[in-house]
Amino acid sequence: MKLPQPIAELCQALLQGLKRVLRDKLYGVYVYGAAAFPEAAPTGDIDFHVILAAPLTDTEGAALHDLHAALARDYPPLGAELDGYYLLLAEARQASPPTHQLRPEMVDASWALHRAHIRAGRCIPLYGPDPLTLYPAPTWPELEAALWGALQ
Repeated sequence: MKLPQPIAELCQALLQGLKRVLRDKLYGVYVYGAAAFPEAAPTGDIDFHVILAAPLTDTEGAALHDLHAALARDYPPLGAELDGYYLLLAEARQASPPTHQLRPEMVDASWALHRAHIRAGRCIPLYGPDPLTLYPAPTWPELEAALWGALQ
């Protein structure tokens, strides 16, 4: 699936920054959500997962915050609308919602829905292995709970 040029340029800049900051800790980068639905209206944000092979250091976390600030400045307006989760590889492979590694107070309450979309091919791998090798298939009870949660 091909991204529209402004989104593709932003994603390329994000990926280059992630490679620079994370080096060997970068395991995968996957865009999902509206950007992965070409028939949808233009996206208001860009949803993504960054899969980490190991936990972030404070220095890496600060560098990632700087990267996001630079992308917001250099790629308006979408650069300010990057909506991503930084996940540990071990947690990405589990059914339970993962903790955001940059914002530990956040947990992906829509994890089952995100996994369903990704496994259905509504995902654009920017870096890393086939997402089907990472994300477990959600069960119907997980999907139902996530859908009810989205209605709250």
